Amino acid sequence: MDWKKESMELLQQHITKKRALRNIRERYHLLEDQMELLNNCSDRVPRRQERMIDSIAEKEQLLLAYRLNKQQVDWVERGLAALDERERQVLDNFYISTCPCSRQELMEQLCIERSALYDLKDRALRHFTLAMYGQLEQ
Repeated sequence: MDWKKESMELLQQHITKKRALRNIRERYHLLEDQMELLNNCSDRVPRRQERMIDSIAEKEQLLLAYRLNKQQVDWVERGLAALDERERQVLDNFYISTCPCSRQELMEQLCIERSALYDLKDRALRHFTLAMYGQLEQ
């Protein structure tokens, strides 16, 4: 397995996974509200039992999706915590941020030249990969 590639994909998905956690929670609560309404309605509601069963099944799927996303978000955040501030800033800019600053702006912020920026990115990705997987190559 290409662990560095896996690390880059995890970083690129990080913000999306965090958003998914919020969306899953909201959908779960909406289903709970819908189920409460169905419980309070008379049996004359068409397909009431089917709707309840569907809602229960969807809630279970959402719980599983939430756990998996939460585990991955926590895992990435622990990997990022193993880095120093400059390394986190570079990985955030290259892979995570939805509005990254330009490479020139990042070089100015860090007071480094282009080659040093890319060396720092490679070193940060290496440290992150080691923190995540304990290895770089299979």
